[in-house]
Amino acid sequence: MTIETELVTTLRLDIGTRIDVGVNQHGLHRRIAPIEGGEFDGPKLSGTVVPGGADWSVQRADRVSEHSASYVLRTHDGAFITIHNSGYLRLRYEQSHLDIRGDADKISSWYFRLTPRFEVADPRYRWLTSSIFVADARNTGSIDRSEITIFQVL
Repeated sequence: MTIETELVTTLRLDIGTRIDVGVNQHGLHRRIAPIEGGEFDGPKLSGTVVPGGADWSVQRADRVSEHSASYVLRTHDGAFITIHNSGYLRLRYEQSHLDIRGDADKISSWYFRLTPRFEVADPRYRWLTSSIFVADARNTGSIDRSEITIFQVL
């Protein structure tokens, strides 16, 4: 069995100065990355990213980061869509021994997968609330810019 997907859009997020909260009582390293804007375009969705969201992540002892981000999209035709992305970022096995902080080339080869969920008020975009979506996230060569490609599972 194979699962078919269809490209929805590609988001390019402008990331602000990260906040390093530190290691909490559970031994997890908490970081917050403010989302300051951006844009998105694709065959099913296009528009801009509204400033004000954030990605809250914790890094576990096994070097896997759990991510949970929420932010708002404004479509080309004026609709607002809230997106909630959750998922995992981890080093590929062959990189697990490297310290790659700040190295954009190495960061771009991380495994970073998300499962977006949407909240919508505009009936034209209600289709976003009745399907499963998956996303591939990557760094664009700059620590301050991320790219997320979203696919609808058919």
